[in-house]
Amino acid sequence: MQTLQASGPQPGELIADFSGDTADGRAIVRREYKGRRHLVLCFVAPLPAAGQPMLAEALAARHAAFREAGAEVVVFGDAGSPTAPYPSLADADGRLHARYGVAATQILIVADRYGEVALRRALTDISADLDEALATVEWLQMRCSL
Repeated sequence: MQTLQASGPQPGELIADFSGDTADGRAIVRREYKGRRHLVLCFVAPLPAAGQPMLAEALAARHAAFREAGAEVVVFGDAGSPTAPYPSLADADGRLHARYGVAATQILIVADRYGEVALRRALTDISADLDEALATVEWLQMRCSL
């Protein structure tokens, strides 16, 4: 497991509030999910980079599984497609990336429904990293239902 020692929320800490507009113009704010859904936050480079199409496809393929496990996926740094099953928030000025301590690396953060970070890692092996995120969400769902 590759965890990151960087600024931004680490496991056991709370995520920062966020807000932004999706590709279809819908406003997304953190409080929409607080207490209701776990979050899988993916931070990507604001400009298309190698691997982003693969990440988008992998997220779309797993979206139903994340939802079934009680989580919502939110992508930051990519305006995304209005047809993507998950919200994508553009972060052209890098404000959200900075708030979460994300520089050039693609980062994945899983937080429980109250905002506590359970997993933070660099996205290096998209398939394995998303599988680990899904397992973390399933564990969170089981823990929160006890």
